[in-house]
Amino acid sequence: MTQAVLPLHRELLRSYGNSSLLVGYMPELPPENTICIGVKAELLGREVSVSAAALAHIHGLWTPFEWRASKFFLDRSVPLIMSPHGMLEPWAMAHKRLKKVLAWHLYQRRILSKARLLIVNSERELGSIRRLEIANPVAVIENGVDVPAGFDPGYADGTREKIVLFLSRLAPVKGIMDLLEAWAQVPNLNGYQLHLYGNAEPGYEEKVNACIRELSLESSVRVLGPVYGDGKWQVYRSADVFVLPSYSENFGIVVAEAMLAGLPVITTDATPWGHLRERGYGWIVKNDVNQLTNALSQAMELSPSRKREMGKAASQFAMARYSWKNIGEKYLAAYEWAKNQGNAPDFIDL
Repeated sequence: MTQAVLPLHRELLRSYGNSSLLVGYMPELPPENTICIGVKAELLGREVSVSAAALAHIHGLWTPFEWRASKFFLDRSVPLIMSPHGMLEPWAMAHKRLKKVLAWHLYQRRILSKARLLIVNSERELGSIRRLEIANPVAVIENGVDVPAGFDPGYADGTREKIVLFLSRLAPVKGIMDLLEAWAQVPNLNGYQLHLYGNAEPGYEEKVNACIRELSLESSVRVLGPVYGDGKWQVYRSADVFVLPSYSENFGIVVAEAMLAGLPVITTDATPWGHLRERGYGWIVKNDVNQLTNALSQAMELSPSRKREMGKAASQFAMARYSWKNIGEKYLAAYEWAKNQGNAPDFIDL
């Protein structure tokens, strides 16, 4: 969620000039106009002037921070916008299900129903919202990609290392065990390595390493931990193919990042990236080890010229579609509609 909220705030400051970011704790290198109001939003009334707030946009659900902040602004008649960031997807709702069912009926559904607008990141997430019988207007706005100034994608070609890259959270929902099983079944790795980057859920990295040992993959699979900033983009630049075999994604910002970095992408139909296959930017598979094995094999067998062609097309598409300038304009249009109503932009589902 941080990967979306911080660059959105920076873009609003750049294009609109007036945005305040309220956080539970200060991030490293906080942007201008970042205000810490405590992990339970307990300092909200002291730190924020309600008279200066044209509207409030709450990111996330369930925690005391979002509950208290939502109630604070609703009680003061400040127009409220909420972004679930995938927290209402079926997989997410099934995690700690009993707690969420209780919270849903105690407060969360009621707060959502009072929001003037919800913002989701894909048509898939919109579908999940409607299946919960939430009737609010919903804007579908994709996430932007925060690219370092002067970044050169380079495109995947024969000069890159033979690396299939996974860069995301190490968690069951990301399909990592499927990926390891599929990797073990690839008939000819052709010198490729599988590099896994990302923060791990508590205890999960040990399970991943145990699976690597069990499948005798120590020589071709590396677990390399999290990577950030310029280092993250260097990791993208050094890889040849990107893979994200998730069981659920409301957007999947790493797919957009990989595309922008010029990588062909393998992901699943449980993500909102079905157009990758249609546009020729990669492979879409089911959450199925055999299908994933076949896609990996095909990707690693591609000629350098074909990989470069796919990567260049994906990068140009991502640069045009997921720049924060374009995404920021959609957010401003959504905010304007939420504040004044009138004719809704075409990306708002009424």
